[in-house]
Amino acid sequence: AHVFEKMKGDTAIIVLRKKENTGKYKRHDHEIRIRSKKKPLWTRHPEHDVAVLPLGRKPEDVPCPSIASSLLSDTQKLKKSGITICESVFVLCYPERTEANSIGFPIARHATIASFPITPAKHYPSFMIDFNTFGGDSGGPVFIKRASGSPLIIGIATAQYRYDETVKMLNEERSVHHPLGLSKILHGQFIADTIAMLPLKES
Repeated sequence: AHVFEKMKGDTAIIVLRKKENTGKYKRHDHEIRIRSKKKPLWTRHPEHDVAVLPLGRKPEDVPCPSIASSLLSDTQKLKKSGITICESVFVLCYPERTEANSIGFPIARHATIASFPITPAKHYPSFMIDFNTFGGDSGGPVFIKRASGSPLIIGIATAQYRYDETVKMLNEERSVHHPLGLSKILHGQFIADTIAMLPLKES
């Protein structure tokens, strides 16, 4: 949600890609509306830092695939998966807006669940992963690989943990931020809950 809130103006750009017959991908920068007359078009969860936005008009001749809601985790799916502290997860992100290549694919990074317990989500809405977060990582999906081949999205990156130190000198005072190499992950349950709010808002 904070990503939308920090954006200025009424529009934003999302990057889409189309695979050509040669196997080469072509980049398509697609403009979407995020505000109308300064009013947000996204739906924000009432308690947590997550928001959803309908894309509206899709570009012609460019695939815009969606992710099946069955790939979003909830407490039951997490328990069934057996995932807990010290388990490996992966994050798709854009650290400091760094793209994997000129066609705008995200960067896949590896992390470890660093806090316990992680369920149930209603009691523990977020958890930590051992992952050095940068600006541009917010909203990155955190997922686990499964034997079925389909990933399970267990959350999204929303913030980093850091230690803030104030250094006082004779004629100067500075604040120094020390990253702790930990990222705050909001449960996938709240992504699904926010998506479910859309029809109520639009009706």
